[in-house]
Amino acid sequence: MRLTVKDIKKLWDNGQAELVAGEKGLDRTVVVYDMMEQPDIKPWLRADMLLITTGYAIRNDKGAVLNLIRDLNEAGAAALAIKTRFFDHFPEEALKLADQLQFPLFFLNNALGFIEAVYPVMVAIVEAKNGVEMRTRYQIGQIEKKELVLPKQIKNVIKCRNPRCITSIEQGLPHVFVLSDEKKEIYRCKYCEEKYSES
Repeated sequence: MRLTVKDIKKLWDNGQAELVAGEKGLDRTVVVYDMMEQPDIKPWLRADMLLITTGYAIRNDKGAVLNLIRDLNEAGAAALAIKTRFFDHFPEEALKLADQLQFPLFFLNNALGFIEAVYPVMVAIVEAKNGVEMRTRYQIGQIEKKELVLPKQIKNVIKCRNPRCITSIEQGLPHVFVLSDEKKEIYRCKYCEEKYSES
């Protein structure tokens, strides 16, 4: 299944990140993510990459920010997600360039650690590679848990081990066990009241 930047935006809609530019590029494919903490990352850029960074290596260097956006776009990368807490002021020109190139640019929530932003992306990439539909993607911990309800009676599933039980003598008789204690999950033979034991 194909994972797009639009899908990543949905994953981050709970406050992990905000799309600030390049909205027309949301259909770009995401195949891999990487993290950048050095100024010259150009040799490692590749197509369909979501690049995530604190921005520390390029803080307050407008030229480096603009070059990074251009280099990512030229490499066919998917998007850039950056924390802005190390910037005195994030360059307005970078937002305009991202819009012009239709290259998605996200501001990561400065109050959150990387794990909150990165983990859902990792899961989505793995699930996409394994053919999981986006509508069911990243459902860990989100599936409604249902309480197990034990059946009141079990018929011909387990056998009574009491040699004096009528089921040992009458071969055609069904083996029926009744739930006698729901809290302790105890079943007893309907005929002789022998407690069922797995051993």
